[in-house]
Amino acid sequence: MGNGDDSGEIGTPSPLSGYPRREARIRLWIIGILAVLGFAVYFGEKYIREIKPNLDKLFLERDAGKVNVFEKGITDVLEEYGIRGQWVKQSPVVMEGNDTVRMVWSVHIPTDVPVASLAHEIGILAEQQGGKTMAVEDAKTGQVNLHVLFDGFVRTSVLFVPTAGLRREEGIILFLVDGLDDAGGAELDRFLEAVDPIGCILTPNRKSAQIHDNMHNAGKDVILHIHVSVEGDKGNRFSLSETFDAKELESRVKRILKSFSGARSYFLTMERNPGPHAHLIDTLLGRQGLKKLDASRFIYMDRRSESLNPLSRINDLATTAVRDGAAVGVMKLEDGTVRFLQEQSVRLRKRGLDVVPVQKLIAWAGARFRPA
Repeated sequence: MGNGDDSGEIGTPSPLSGYPRREARIRLWIIGILAVLGFAVYFGEKYIREIKPNLDKLFLERDAGKVNVFEKGITDVLEEYGIRGQWVKQSPVVMEGNDTVRMVWSVHIPTDVPVASLAHEIGILAEQQGGKTMAVEDAKTGQVNLHVLFDGFVRTSVLFVPTAGLRREEGIILFLVDGLDDAGGAELDRFLEAVDPIGCILTPNRKSAQIHDNMHNAGKDVILHIHVSVEGDKGNRFSLSETFDAKELESRVKRILKSFSGARSYFLTMERNPGPHAHLIDTLLGRQGLKKLDASRFIYMDRRSESLNPLSRINDLATTAVRDGAAVGVMKLEDGTVRFLQEQSVRLRKRGLDVVPVQKLIAWAGARFRPA
């Protein structure tokens, strides 16, 4: 009976018989977790010591490239607004905590410069490089501080300081178009519709007489090109020749005045040196109130090799206007001419120059350039 009882006890499992195996599994889990934590700590420290500084350096180098391009753009915009280099100062400031450098610009500007437009254009430059801007204005002083952020850091600050006594370069510019006889109808229509003060040159002939009527009715400034040739054109009743006597010359000039009654100014060219004919023509036209322009001062923007880069001729025009007080730019009317002159008018006005109609140029006084 005792053997039977012993065999029964041996077949019954003990409550603690599985404990060593569970304890082993727990230990393995703990070891695994500690190993993972160890790897995490190791790689975390490695990231902090080695990887992150290199990444930060790469990001800073990338941002520095953006900032350099952006700040070069600032210089270009300031030049477009006629801001002189001596009015601009730059000071680098090292920002603690992130080892970035903020460039602080102090820009003194004349009081006639539109600060809002200037700041807006610089903001567009920043957006093109992935940056953001934040402007702070001092209502009392009129100063505007424009902060530019790249990847969350302020990398550039531009302080605009309106300053009495500063003056940008000044000058007035008149734009004229010629070649209307050969211009396409579409560009003629664009010129007629344009509100910009662009005058037109007409050489008297039958076709230009018809064009004159359209120009005059549209309120355009018409400038007559009076040319005196050696032989003259017998087929053109408006032609003037050195061979004409005073009576014939006066008759033809009166015919021009009648057919081009909307003209208020003119310039005179001759194939040979001016003589009594030039004096008589000036007298006849002057009696009718036409003002004479000095054609020797005209800058033809598309008659030289620089026509491939008309902007260079615009720069010449601006330089002349600043030097002499005024300048006249002439360009052939063809596809794109009106739009180009409109764009350049905006650019020149932004710089501080004044694009004017012919009557304002004639009335303008006190500068070196005067109508002849």
